[in-house]
Amino acid sequence: MKGYKSLVVGKETVLFQNLIEKNYFTEKDFATASSEVINFKNFIDPNIEDFNIPDSPGIQYNLGFSIGEIISKLQLHSMKEVASIYENEYNRKAPLAVSTSWVYYQNKASKNTFWHTHLDSTISTPSTHSGKQKVTKLPNYRTLVIYLQLPEDVEESGRIWFSPNKKKSLTRLNNKISKTDVNFTPKVGDVVIFPGSMPHFPEIHKGDKTRIVLGANLFLEKPKSLI
Repeated sequence: MKGYKSLVVGKETVLFQNLIEKNYFTEKDFATASSEVINFKNFIDPNIEDFNIPDSPGIQYNLGFSIGEIISKLQLHSMKEVASIYENEYNRKAPLAVSTSWVYYQNKASKNTFWHTHLDSTISTPSTHSGKQKVTKLPNYRTLVIYLQLPEDVEESGRIWFSPNKKKSLTRLNNKISKTDVNFTPKVGDVVIFPGSMPHFPEIHKGDKTRIVLGANLFLEKPKSLI
């Protein structure tokens, strides 16, 4: 993919680039985006730095709403970038593209981290017949994360790990590293794009500065002959 660097993980590739270095956004934009997330968190959950939920590390909010102009622009940029990857792969535009996104807030108080995947996104819509919620699962084409703010000890304990082992144990609190696993040390402004089926996990950090990430799962409908 033009403009991206790559990290080989087994037979698959993780793509990354820095949105500040590419002049898509500025350092001020990322500082503003971080403030948008912090202000939202402090309004909804004041005086809370970790949810202490075993299967949900740190504090996460699914974004079915807007919390700021820069976050919204980053969400739109994410959709366009993954659509470009899709077009390069299939030489056509996707007839349907759906993006689900969230923000991740990890303070040093967070204790939970583990290997996990993003195989699909769940879309809930009301049923016209029963009035009950209809749940549709969409297989994710790609997952991406954008680093808005990072702890000062990111090089020692703030990396993200990827595994080529699709049979990796995804049991709660498993963060064991094997020789084939690969890590990436992010910088503020980095966007990292990878298959949703790829096992990965963020390290727990001890630095005072909170790690804040915007994440997205993207479903793009495949050509009929490939479904």
